[in-house]
Amino acid sequence: MERPLRIYITDTPYDDIDIESQLMKNHPASIKSLSLKSDNEIIKECADANILLNLVAPINEKVFSALPDLIGVVRYGTGYDNVDIPSATEHGVVVANIPQYGQDEVAEHTSALILSSWRKISYYNNSITNGVWNWKIGRPIYPINGKTLGLVGFGRIAKMVASRMKGFGMVVQVYDPFVGEEQCATLGVKKVSLEELTSSSDVISVHTPLTKETYHIISRKEVSMMKGCVFVNASRGPIVDEDALIEGLKSGKISSAALDVLEKEPESRSKFSEMDNVIFTPHIGWYSEESMIDLRTKVAETAVSFIEKKLPSNVINMGAVTRSKWFQKTA
Repeated sequence: MERPLRIYITDTPYDDIDIESQLMKNHPASIKSLSLKSDNEIIKECADANILLNLVAPINEKVFSALPDLIGVVRYGTGYDNVDIPSATEHGVVVANIPQYGQDEVAEHTSALILSSWRKISYYNNSITNGVWNWKIGRPIYPINGKTLGLVGFGRIAKMVASRMKGFGMVVQVYDPFVGEEQCATLGVKKVSLEELTSSSDVISVHTPLTKETYHIISRKEVSMMKGCVFVNASRGPIVDEDALIEGLKSGKISSAALDVLEKEPESRSKFSEMDNVIFTPHIGWYSEESMIDLRTKVAETAVSFIEKKLPSNVINMGAVTRSKWFQKTA
């Protein structure tokens, strides 16, 4: 490719592309920001793309087949469930994510959701806004000290949450088939089965990536075993069966929920209409001014690595490299 590489930002919530443009200004590439929502829109607007910088727009087999010059995709974020990785690999398209950014922010946000739900902060605030000043309407509330926090998944962020909530005196247990009992013991948490976690936790918080294995890992079966817990999800919406969650909220199996993510954002919000025991935030767990700058910088730096035919450490599908016409000389 002798012409400058063509880079498209498929979808972005940011008001400008100054950070990305600044980091690429000395490289043979042009960059354009779009607001695309579907695979058909990507195919139409990005037909000559070499690199896609992507937030949530779907990038699938249809896209890979229609974009013959595509060499790389970089995700604005940690998860990459909206990108068809096997298809990318088959087409020799290298995909990268940004695995280490905003971790403190997500841990802080999760901890805030736990405490706000436990102390019924949002419920009391809404009551006062509606003219009711009465501490009794939120009864009962118990101290969180000594209560059990169950973490579904025990990666970097979950470990941070565990550390923070242990500071409030919580006992922490985790379900994660990829983490050993010895490591859990070293960190002062107990490894348990998903069944034990759901049946014995006072607070349950979800921290797994979205995969085929974790899709609806919290389903009717798991909800039926809960004991009136607080449920928090700041990971990915489809990890939880929302219909089962709503049934649990109505039956009392779940006393309250705090959700930063939904199965379909923001449309799923309507399912919870008239429920006063649910807190919502608009998928902002990752956000601080610092983390936003960090994310955009790392995305742009990864794109620059692609331009320079250098493989960054955050490549997801190394199998695509040997199939790539762009990287084959350096693979």
